[in-house]
Amino acid sequence: MIYQFGDIVPYTSEYNQNFRGSMRYNGTAASNWGSDWNYDFNFVGMNSVLTQTYTGYPTINGITNAVNNGTYNFVNPSQNSQSVLNSIAPKDVVQDRTQEYSYEMTGSKGLFRLPGGMVNLAIGGNIRWEALNAPNANPYNPANPGAQYWEINPVNAQGSRWVESGFWELGLPFHKMLNVDLAGRYDNYSTSTGVGYGHYTPQATAIFKPVDQFALRGSFSRGFRVPSFSETGGETVGYISNTISNPAWLAAHNNDAYTKTYYVGLNSIGNPNLKPEIATNFSGGAVIKPLPWISLSADYYYIKKSNYIMGNPLGQDAGDISEAYVSGGALPTGVTVTPDVADPAAPGAAARPGLINYSYINAPWMRTDGVQLGFTASHRLPGALHEVNWYSKGEMTYVRRLSVALPNGGGVEEFAGTIGPYNTTSASGTPRWKANWANTFTWRKLAVTPTVYYTSGYKLVAQDAEGPGVTSCADALTGWNQTPSGQCHVKNYWDVDLTVNYQIDRRWSVYANVYNLLGFRAPYDYGTYGSYLYNSSWSQKGIVYRSFQFGVNVKL
Repeated sequence: MIYQFGDIVPYTSEYNQNFRGSMRYNGTAASNWGSDWNYDFNFVGMNSVLTQTYTGYPTINGITNAVNNGTYNFVNPSQNSQSVLNSIAPKDVVQDRTQEYSYEMTGSKGLFRLPGGMVNLAIGGNIRWEALNAPNANPYNPANPGAQYWEINPVNAQGSRWVESGFWELGLPFHKMLNVDLAGRYDNYSTSTGVGYGHYTPQATAIFKPVDQFALRGSFSRGFRVPSFSETGGETVGYISNTISNPAWLAAHNNDAYTKTYYVGLNSIGNPNLKPEIATNFSGGAVIKPLPWISLSADYYYIKKSNYIMGNPLGQDAGDISEAYVSGGALPTGVTVTPDVADPAAPGAAARPGLINYSYINAPWMRTDGVQLGFTASHRLPGALHEVNWYSKGEMTYVRRLSVALPNGGGVEEFAGTIGPYNTTSASGTPRWKANWANTFTWRKLAVTPTVYYTSGYKLVAQDAEGPGVTSCADALTGWNQTPSGQCHVKNYWDVDLTVNYQIDRRWSVYANVYNLLGFRAPYDYGTYGSYLYNSSWSQKGIVYRSFQFGVNVKL
């Protein structure tokens, strides 16, 4: 049935309560060598309760019962009572809760002097308990699938853990031209699932500055990320369009309405046996100051994550899994299917997939690298404009590579310059270039800042959806029936915002913001599914078009 309930308006309200308390004790202790000790002891506890109330969302059972019993007036909806509307769209209330209690102690002191200054040491430790309980607002019950609501995302996560940490940092000013910083941290996680994680992560940074106009900098570190509660104990369902073409299955259902295109759920399930991600990070570059008021920087970055956590790629090809399921064939390893409701016209025939269930897994690695460029300047304008101060800051990032190695020799997926990753980011894509440039002009109490944003275009190819190695426009993702033939690339997007602020006095100021000042339009993106025909991650302002915001700031 295709029908819009014009007299039932979906509405979601959120009521968030935060309870936080903290204590702190700090001070200094005299020392006969180096500098004095500085110590700090602090405790913080926080509970957050979020109550979400959904009204106006129909359930399948509510619609079915209204049709079967004739209680809903489709001819004249204004005649429907509130009790009838409530029976179709009953209120849904769900409450999420997060908790954290943390105790930390740190100490620091100067040890001795080097030619560049005092060698400083800092040590510390932390112990905390954190927990999350986010129940599903729209659970799927195979025994009663009609109890589900329409358009409420079925997402849940839960878990708790103790975390103990110890850390240190040592600053070594070897010379006024050379400064080195060394640090390390050990974290141990004891989780509610009985799986523990522990890892030591070192870090080193160095700055070599032979003259004021030039400096070299570099850093190396190891990172450690344990799986999130949703990755170990949650479920996230997303629905995509699916069509089954198996001839025997179609014949068993007499090619009725049940066999037409429908939406199947991709259910990403938490995996309590996940390993933590181990990251290796490196960056190196230079800072140049050709003039005292101008600074230029260029850095290369490289990041590799081992045991990279991702959704099982074998469970995300709904077409092949559906064909295998209805034909009785073998499903990919780690993938199960929850059948949909039976076909009313052919209840004895095999049901189509309702949910395709797959867990998070550890891929061998993920790698990304690229270049970051920076520019800052601050100077008074010349001549008659000498009372105007100009401050400029620009940043640009080039993504050279973003790659993921699939387990069991499944190949390598490449995403830079494409709409991938497709399944894990709502098809937001990986544009190679992103840049922004802000210029602030201040005159007495007035400040005006225009900011320019740029995002490069990308190719409508996603190897996590089409398979490793796919680069041809012949395999471009289309997503919508309105796709023009041969469309393969999404154009770049520009945006210019303007902020005006006037400081009335020390406490009061007024401001005005203009978003998308020049009225740039969002380019068409026929492959994304995060929004309809445009990519909300990069060009949302091009859909809203030009917008304005006015306000007053008060410092009490």
